[in-house]
Amino acid sequence: MENLFLLLFFVSFIALIVGLIKPTAFSSFMKGEITRKKIAMIFGIATVAFFILFGITTDTSTNNQVAQQPATENTQVATGNENQNSTPANVAENQAPTKTETKTTSTSTPTETKPAVASFGNGTHIVGTDIKAGTYRSSGKSTCYWARQKGFGGQLDDIIANGNNSPEIVTIAVSDAAFQTSGCGQWVAVENTYPATPATSFSNGTFEVGKHIAAGTYRADGSPDSLCYWARLSNFSHAGISGVITNGNLPTVISISASDKGFTTFGCGNWTKIQ
Repeated sequence: MENLFLLLFFVSFIALIVGLIKPTAFSSFMKGEITRKKIAMIFGIATVAFFILFGITTDTSTNNQVAQQPATENTQVATGNENQNSTPANVAENQAPTKTETKTTSTSTPTETKPAVASFGNGTHIVGTDIKAGTYRSSGKSTCYWARQKGFGGQLDDIIANGNNSPEIVTIAVSDAAFQTSGCGQWVAVENTYPATPATSFSNGTFEVGKHIAAGTYRADGSPDSLCYWARLSNFSHAGISGVITNGNLPTVISISASDKGFTTFGCGNWTKIQ
């Protein structure tokens, strides 16, 4: 079912782009005056709806392949010659006693191999080998693609969650097999992206409440006809709708609670705190 919704999402998105460039291309399918506004309303809403339905139906199981960190072998410390006390059969009178030394051979334990990258960009990164599990934020400012993967089969079933907003915040679980990204800029640990003071105005992107943006009531200045999406988040897993507190598709006035984990928005214009 998720394959159908993904196909419908791409068809709607392509139809939206074609309609905005040349509205008359749909003259044989639609009655009445065909305008860009009408095209945006029809295919814009369809695009967002099919994307959300795809996310809902995507399998969130994460019990398959898990990239394993190299195991550290135990190295035993070898002990050298044991104390040996040997006495000659015939000892001359007044001969000094024989001294026996004990030697110990020490070996160092190999250092455990750990992912050394503090940030990463385009590519498919194996969790536990190339990158550590954790919560990351991208530096990009435009549409991109990212995906949490549970396998390497190249199938839709291998996708745990994905998206195309940026800057984005994503929590990569220890049980994820890999993380794929393209065009999102550099991903760094989210705590390294906090500003000195939480902002009270912002536009497109995903933000941690209390860190990137302040809690409060905000108004978006986007047009009512804009293709817009916003959501209050309880986590950054993006797996289905489990992390979504509430969401919408119109610029509006919304109260972001201090207990919210995050807030994401795209196409709604600028949000400004009013209370």
